[in-house]
Amino acid sequence: ADVRLSDRRQAAGRLALAYPLAKRFRTGATLIMYSLITLVLVLLIEIGGVMMHGIDDQVGRSTAGYSIRLDFTPGQVVDRVESLYKDQVSAVAPLLTATASATDPGHRSTEPLQALVVGVRRGTTRTMTFELRLPGLATDGAVWDAVATHPDYVVVDPFFGSTGGPGGEFFKPGDTFEVTDPVSGTAETKVIAGVLSNAVMFYSPNAPAAFPLITDVTAVRNQFGPSASVASAMKKLKRYGGATNDP
Repeated sequence: ADVRLSDRRQAAGRLALAYPLAKRFRTGATLIMYSLITLVLVLLIEIGGVMMHGIDDQVGRSTAGYSIRLDFTPGQVVDRVESLYKDQVSAVAPLLTATASATDPGHRSTEPLQALVVGVRRGTTRTMTFELRLPGLATDGAVWDAVATHPDYVVVDPFFGSTGGPGGEFFKPGDTFEVTDPVSGTAETKVIAGVLSNAVMFYSPNAPAAFPLITDVTAVRNQFGPSASVASAMKKLKRYGGATNDP
């Protein structure tokens, strides 16, 4: 029995070697097919890793470390917003907002743009990054400091005023444009101090068609007065056991 089993193994071994050598084209095509499948799987894994890293990077750039954005009926008392879920929150950044009209800093249209002026407290968005900064402002933090001390400085979304079509650099730090309060008619000239890397956190469902422009909270109060209200807030969640309780 052992001899017959050994003979069968030898015959199977000879066949396993003889067939691929006898059918060289078919064997080569099979090996190429499996090599291509392996290559595609490796590429998919690599592309997935790059995309996930890009998503994490964009989230970090656009959120300034905040976990939640709250949008609510304008006019809520700020103290109430800051006390909401206080035991689970480590920091709160109320956003003082006002709808406005603005000229196009890229000079693509003579029609006024729908804008949302967003006032932030000093230091609350300091870690947000910029694609472009005003000459003389060497760091992202310096841009935010300048915005806090110069009421005519604003930072904008790179897509501010965009209506589709081919991309391009239509405006840059140092360019100026007019921002008008539609209620009082008060118009002020604003200077672009920086172009944000990602401004998605400042878009509001209360004004979905409006382009956000961000400045210091005091500058918003001074120009818009009672027309400005807190309608949004960003919150950082506390960490428990080394991880956040993000939803």
